[in-house]
This record gives sequence, C-alpha cells and structure tokens, in this order.
Amino acid sequence: MADENIYDFPDEKEERIELDKRYCAIPLKDTTSQTLRKYFASAAQLYGIIKLQKLYEIIFSQCPNLVTREEFLKFAEIAKDEIEGYGILGEKDIYIDGRDTPFMEYEVIDSMIFLRDDDEDGRPYYETVKQRQEGKPFYIPKKNVFLQYNDFGFYEHTEQSEKLKALLINRFGMALPDAEEAMWDLSGLVNTDMQDFNDITAFMKEAYDVEINKSLKDVQDFLLLFTNFSNNSRMQCNRGHTPMEIRKMFAPKPKKVGRNDPCPCGSGKKYKHCCGR
Repeated sequence: MADENIYDFPDEKEERIELDKRYCAIPLKDTTSQTLRKYFASAAQLYGIIKLQKLYEIIFSQCPNLVTREEFLKFAEIAKDEIEGYGILGEKDIYIDGRDTPFMEYEVIDSMIFLRDDDEDGRPYYETVKQRQEGKPFYIPKKNVFLQYNDFGFYEHTEQSEKLKALLINRFGMALPDAEEAMWDLSGLVNTDMQDFNDITAFMKEAYDVEINKSLKDVQDFLLLFTNFSNNSRMQCNRGHTPMEIRKMFAPKPKKVGRNDPCPCGSGKKYKHCCGR
C-alpha cells in the first residue's frame, strides 16, 4: 500500500507566522507593507515581467518617503517566499544553467506566464514575452490607478470597452453585472495576449453561455468592437502600453520634404509649386 503521507505538505499557518516574524524584523509599518504588496501585485498584473530595480524606481518616484532601498531589498527577500499570484525569480530559478544575478535584477513575474503553453516552436512563453517587451518603455499610470491593478475585477474603462460592453448587453442579452464581469475576463485575456477569435467566442459560450456565432452580423459587429477594444487595452507584452500607443510611439517619422523635391501628393510638381505653396 502506498504511503499516503509521502508528500510533506507545508503547514500554511506555520509558514505565515514565520513570514510575519521576518517582516517584523525589518521593521516596517503595516501600512507600508500593505502598499508594497499592492505595488508588487499590480506590477505583475500590468507588466507580466519587471525587474526589482525598475519596480523600486517606480515606487520611489510615486512614494519617495515610503521605504529606503535597503528596506525595499529586505522586503523583497521575504516576499519572494510568499505564495502569491507572482514570483520573484532570478535566472537560476528559471534556467538550469542560469547565471547568478544581483538581487535587484531578479524579476517579478506574473504566475500565469509560466502556466501558458510553449509557443509552436517550443519556446517558453516567458521568453516570448521578454522578446516582445524588448525596447519598449514602461507605461506608468498615476499611483491611484497603478495600485488598482491589485484589485479583483479592475480594468481601465475606455470608450472602446464601454461600446463592447453595450453590445454584450443590448445584442446578446447579458445582464449588466455579467457583462461587467465578462469585460474584466476579456481584459485579462487581452492583457496576457490570448486573443484568438475562436478561443474568445468559445470562452464566451463556456463561461457565460453567450453565442457569438449565431449570425454573420453578430460575428462582424463583435469582431469589430473586440478588435477596437483589444487595440486600446493594456498588454503585458507592451509593458503596459496599448497596441495603439506602441504604434504611435514607433511609427516612422515623416520625411521632411524640401521645397524643390517632388510633392508627396503625387502631382508630379515640385513641392514649392504644389502643396508647399
């Protein structure tokens, strides 16, 4: 007979007591610890991956008197042993042959990133997010908005999200509370780049018994509004920016037209004799 006690599960209550003792030894005010926890959770939700150094810079810019760098490091050292919706990991925690990294280069990582399937080429989703984030600046909302990403059910309401929610209510007969909950779910799927249309329609059917594919018009209208909603939603692979913000940010700058150059309107005239007059 198999030993039913072969796995030594940790005692969560004892672990909590031990963690609280370690936090008290820093020491920090309860309100300070609560604020730091919110920052860590919010950053993981908004960015997916962020180094401790960058998170500290954000916290310091918004709350310069909250903690010293030393207190932040001590808090993070304990927080990495917490069981939360994120992990605080260095390269050695992620890769077998990972290098030693300074603690401030450890990353706060949304746990969902490690639960995603590998890409078609076998690349872990973590690496895909890292590659897509490269070269993009962080979107940093004001403190009151930033910390709301820690709140269950929060997403940034936009003109596009309200139009999609109205379609769910008026076309597909969803009650307001259900439509609001569905918008939070859809925002989460978009935020983590899970936007395949067939998967979205299947999710709406399974989670809310909403049939998007009843008619061609339903599909077209939902797809149009969902696409607009997606293009204006915060995404982890964009370090919190929306696709529209990224497009504007990295759009090629228009070439300056000289007065004797051909007019860009295509008239065949010199610019000074056409649109440049």
